Order: sequence, then C-alpha cells, then structure tokens
Amino acid sequence: MSVVVNNQVLTQPATTQLNFRQMQGEVQRWNVNAPPQMVKRWIQNSYRRVIDFRNWYGLLQKGQITSPQAYTTGQVAVTQGATSVVGTGTSWTLNMIGQQFRIGFAFPIYTIIQPPPSDPPMDATHISLDIPWGGPTQAQTGYQIFQNIYSLGDRVKYLLAMVNQQQGFRLKVNLSHPDILNTYDAWRTQTGWTYLVSSQPPSPSGQILYELYPAPTFLQSFPYLVYTQPQDLEQDTDFPVTLVRADVIVLGALPDVLRFQPKNNTGFDVGTCLKLADDFEKKHMIEMQKMSDQDNNAYQMNLIWDFSRYPLTTYGADFAQSHDVSMGYDGFSS
Repeated sequence: MSVVVNNQVLTQPATTQLNFRQMQGEVQRWNVNAPPQMVKRWIQNSYRRVIDFRNWYGLLQKGQITSPQAYTTGQVAVTQGATSVVGTGTSWTLNMIGQQFRIGFAFPIYTIIQPPPSDPPMDATHISLDIPWGGPTQAQTGYQIFQNIYSLGDRVKYLLAMVNQQQGFRLKVNLSHPDILNTYDAWRTQTGWTYLVSSQPPSPSGQILYELYPAPTFLQSFPYLVYTQPQDLEQDTDFPVTLVRADVIVLGALPDVLRFQPKNNTGFDVGTCLKLADDFEKKHMIEMQKMSDQDNNAYQMNLIWDFSRYPLTTYGADFAQSHDVSMGYDGFSS
C-alpha cells in the first residue's frame, strides 16, 4: 500500500493507517494546550507498551550466523596477567576481533578485542584478550581461534529458532542459564555438530550474546528467527510495524494527554477529562486484545506446541528415517 505525505509516495504496512505525524494530530486535538514534545513522548510510550504486550508478527526477522574456520596456524606467547598475545608464524586479521581464543582445556576461553592503548596494535602477530591471561607464562605453544559467542544484533529481544543447516535439525535454543552448560561441560571439550544455544551475559555495549555448543570449528551457516525491538517512532513519516494499528497506539496515549493539566483544557471540563481518560484506557485494552487476535491469525502463537519434540529427534532427517522413535532415540522417551 502506498500513501502520499508532503507530495512523497511512501510505503507503509497496510494495517497501520496513520504515520507518526498523523497520530500526533489525533492526540493533540484532545488537549490543544499539551506541549507537542510531550504529545510525541506519550505516543512513543504507548507504542512501546503495545510492543511489549506480545511478540508481534511484524517484529519477526530472519538472519544467519556464519561461523569461521578455526585458525591454528603458528604458535603463541602469553604472559600471566597480560591481555596481549604475541604470535609466531601467524597471519591474524581484524576479522578475528570478537572471536574466541583458547589454549588447551585447562584455561578459560577468551574473546579477542580491539587492543587497548596499553597493548600493541592488532596485526598479523598481535592480538588482545578481553581479560588478562590467567595461566602461567608460556613462550611458544599451540592455540585455537574459533567463534562460539555471537550477537544477533542490537535490537534482538528473543531468539525463536535456529537451524543446523549442515545436519538438517533445529537447535535447542534459549538454555536460560550459562552455568547449566558449565555444569555439563565446563571445559567445553565436546566437539562435533552444534545442537544447542545458550544465553550469555550481555556485551559491554549491552547486546544480547549467545553461545553455540559444541563450538563450530569450520565454515558453516546457522539460519535463525528472532523477535526484535523496533525503532521508536521519531520521524513524521514513521509507521508502526505490520499488524500494529495506529489507532490503538493513539488510544494508549489519550489518557496521558487528557490527564495533563485538565483545568487548562479548553475543550473539556476536569470531570469530563478524567472520565474520558478512564474510558480510553478501557477501550485501549479491548482493542489491544482484538489486535492480538488478528495478529495471531497471521502468525499463530496462542496455540502452545513444544516444537523441541517434533520431529522427535535432534539428529537429523536421515536419523529419524532409520530409527524407531518409540525406542527412546528422541532424547525424551524412555
């Protein structure tokens, strides 16, 4: 659907009706004395409340993780208490920033970062770790650079699904506590096909991080689906996401504008302002439920289904065809 605003043809979701500027006009007319900047803020707050009400269909996005080939060329020197690592015979690149570094299983897994001023600049033979090396000083030793910690973007709210495309099965996602995985395999010694995604503490910039387990060590892709936090309504021509109705956002902002200095509202007396505010709050919740039901028609969420039990195995389609699931190969049956 296309609409014309200020002689510009814009594309908007067919379900939203109004852009941000039009919503401001709708809300402002109920209290012409309300400051326009506050009207904008009330609409933005209403939009955020609507977004938080449900994982809306319009917030669903797809993407993919591409894991790099593990790098083991050359040897490294590490110093206890230092974050800098010196390589011999290495060809490190800036693309390795954000990847993980480890020496054996007896020491932690570190993350490679942009070097701080105290460390040498990153080049083919120098990298920096996120925390100081905790093991003994070693002059020349083997190592591994790989990636098992990922951010899916700065606006991700919830990871819905991820697929191991090489093996053809759905990963078990959102293992809620990283210490569960630490209890199972603190050394991260298990290798093989990645089958699990665990939540990790956020990055320094606040992004949600996920660990793939076992760590992928060769080039492959993991398609995923996530729910995202949309951008705030800021520009006059901004529209809500698909299936989020602008009139419902307006209904959520009207109680705020009517309760703002009701004695100065030239359109209504105080009692009318407060009654209208209460009425709009109730109508807002009714329309929220209607909008939620309509959203559910586009993308079914109200039906609860444990997808982790279907198609009864996490070992791939070939395994499912060659094994009797009633014998317990699904990981759940006994």
